[in-house]
Amino acid sequence: MPMVIRVVRDRRLKSPKGDRAFVERLLLARELGLEVLEVAGERTIETGVIRAPVAINAMRRWAAPPRPTALDQPATPRLRLEPIADGARDDSLREVRDGR
Repeated sequence: MPMVIRVVRDRRLKSPKGDRAFVERLLLARELGLEVLEVAGERTIETGVIRAPVAINAMRRWAAPPRPTALDQPATPRLRLEPIADGARDDSLREVRDGR
């Protein structure tokens, strides 16, 4: 076990329910990888924050997949043939419907 993880373990075991919190970290390391646990341990030692929820949240953020890059969108499509406004056509459609 890396030294950083041992130091965090020793500190956690001194607090109430520290064994449970340390086991939560180990289980998360199975899911996210040992490297993430080491980085979380280093940050824990640097900041002095040893609470499990804080460390677990940090581990999940560091292991999160990178956000996808923005896709280049094609240029706005242009009409090849512009529609022509034809009021007479509209009137003829209304006449058929009205029964004139």
